[in-house]
Amino acid sequence: MLKGLIIAITILLPSVVFSQNLIITEVQVRGESSKESFIKIHNPAPTNLNIAGFRLRKKSSTGKEYSIRVFPKDSFIPAKGYFIWANSRNDYHVSIGADTWSTASLSSNNSLALFNNDREIIDSLAWGTGNDQFKKGNPFDQNPEKGEIIKRKINDGEYKNTGSNNEDFFIYPERINNEIIDNVFLEKTASLEKNKPFPFFSALMVAIFSSLVVLSIKKLN
Repeated sequence: MLKGLIIAITILLPSVVFSQNLIITEVQVRGESSKESFIKIHNPAPTNLNIAGFRLRKKSSTGKEYSIRVFPKDSFIPAKGYFIWANSRNDYHVSIGADTWSTASLSSNNSLALFNNDREIIDSLAWGTGNDQFKKGNPFDQNPEKGEIIKRKINDGEYKNTGSNNEDFFIYPERINNEIIDNVFLEKTASLEKNKPFPFFSALMVAIFSSLVVLSIKKLN
């Protein structure tokens, strides 16, 4: 009997420990419609985890609490993998390949939390300016627009997890992304031109002049 107990503890203890490291990595409040919401959870552990009975709950902008989903039997999140909840209206959950679903939805100035089977909060995320929210540190200070995702930052291949929502998340796609890309392109181009034996436009003029000379020679022949 003692041996069986030891084996059970050996099997279950890693799951309990590793499950405390689950993190919320992406949240879409709305897509093309207000019902196209999803939440993505990441398992950074090297082992699959059974998260049956775990809960996703949300708070509205006024701080009132609601259930999003209690994960059903045989809900597993793979090692280094993801588990997705999505709204089921109009089969949205099917279109994105969600692992679990319900008719719950998200809104501006909301927050959400992931609870384990002991009703302890494993991770949470708040956005906007709601009252009495689930949050870690300071809430993320923006509300995403249609089709935008609140996404956890990645540093050196690892998800950022400082304990502050406002430090750890950003809006994706980034609203100033095009400007940043343009600036980087211009800097790289300037650097390449500087390292050439002569500037780009000088090279272009030489090429054009050479072509004209060749054409003139052909006509003379």
